Amino acid sequence: MLWSSLFNSVNSSTDADPGLPRRLLRHLFLPQHLGMGGRLLDVGCGTGELTRFLDLLSVETVGIDASPAMIHAARQAAPHIDYFCADPDQSLPVPDHYFEFVLARDLAAHQHNLLSFAAHATTANLLATLRPGGELVLLAREDHDGGPHDDWHLPNCLSLHLAAFPGACRVVYLNDWLTPPVAWRWIVEHQPRPGYLTATLKIPNQPIGRQQWFDYAVIAGRLADRTCCSWCQSHGENTESNRDAA
Repeated sequence: MLWSSLFNSVNSSTDADPGLPRRLLRHLFLPQHLGMGGRLLDVGCGTGELTRFLDLLSVETVGIDASPAMIHAARQAAPHIDYFCADPDQSLPVPDHYFEFVLARDLAAHQHNLLSFAAHATTANLLATLRPGGELVLLAREDHDGGPHDDWHLPNCLSLHLAAFPGACRVVYLNDWLTPPVAWRWIVEHQPRPGYLTATLKIPNQPIGRQQWFDYAVIAGRLADRTCCSWCQSHGENTESNRDAA
């Protein structure tokens, strides 16, 4: 079996379930030539479906999640894979300059203003774990139940966020396949197609130290004089209201 064959359609005969659409995985990993012996850090790994899937491909994977319950379930399912319960905005229990690929999803610091120091500091913390020439991917699911970009940030928010750091940035929205319910909402109700928003930063081939990454975050935080989008502003207001009610 070819290494790339496990990235085929979800109708593939293999029992491996990556927890994400394989079309999305092809988009993320194959152009970057992540293969046997590669190293990937999955931040927001949940119960570890993706790390187990990539482990079958001989990719060295490490999973991090802020939920103790999720990490416990991941360790139970795959004791041989390293899983850590940690917040990505704190010191991470992994070496610097170690991974070729870092995938980050559903991070709390990215649920608010992406132009803030807190958001940039979290991203800097992740970038410090990449080897020179490695790639960071921020991933978000958008279901579009209420209107365009009602679920998360605009693509431009991610571009502005990653522009604070050196490297080549690319933001792509990958639509879901047009299943009958999705096609109906898209054609008849004129709703945007659901899918995944991916923002990739390929860092320079020259080594960059952890402190230098945080220096970029500090500069970006000082320059931030606004929120990145209206969703971020309303989400922040709702969060504060819920805090006050509690």
